[in-house]
Amino acid sequence: MKKILLTFLLVLLIPSGMEAQRRNGLISRRGNSNGSITFSTGPAYCFGDPFGSPYEKSFINGTNWEAALGFSQMFQKTFGYRATLHYGNYSGTDGNVPKPHSGYYSFRSNVFEFTARGEYAYFFGRRYARSTPNSVRGFLGLGVLDNNASFPAGMRIGKTTPTFAVLIPYGIAYQYDIRNSNFSFGAELGWQYVFSDYVDGYKPPFPSSKSNDVLANFKATVTYKIF
Repeated sequence: MKKILLTFLLVLLIPSGMEAQRRNGLISRRGNSNGSITFSTGPAYCFGDPFGSPYEKSFINGTNWEAALGFSQMFQKTFGYRATLHYGNYSGTDGNVPKPHSGYYSFRSNVFEFTARGEYAYFFGRRYARSTPNSVRGFLGLGVLDNNASFPAGMRIGKTTPTFAVLIPYGIAYQYDIRNSNFSFGAELGWQYVFSDYVDGYKPPFPSSKSNDVLANFKATVTYKIF
């Protein structure tokens, strides 16, 4: 399985604008596409089985955050794709919720993801009659997740072995292109619907389980255009 995932990652990270050989020489990259490296980070939350508030534990005290590094390529400045590696640290508890709603669950999960997504960009804000520095993007994709949950002493122990699952990332993003520079800045609001109820390590018996877990994040992004 690891070999398959590695091969899948390498294929997606190879820019589709690679040069090709023909009789009269090399075919150069087409000017209607560009490739970029993007780093993003920000607060995140796992909507799982604990009933505690998402603000009880946050990135301010070192948990519930995500960071990501990816490669993207846009064609005709409108359609494109992005392949991304993610790391997230999530925690939650419901120990302070009054009974009977409290299950006294508490967890902390380290989550690794690889996602590939398609993007559609809408550009606006024409400047100097030539450029449009602002863009809003919608995205939808597919990915895989691997996580390992741990549980504090005195709380119910859930699944302690790593969990492998498929997920669907989707969301919206904003990007501002700096004039005469390869750098862009922006923000992204995204969700990852995971086909597993074990991101938080728990799967309570029906009907108390909330079914599959969902990850949500709001990240600041820095993008550098490499071609």
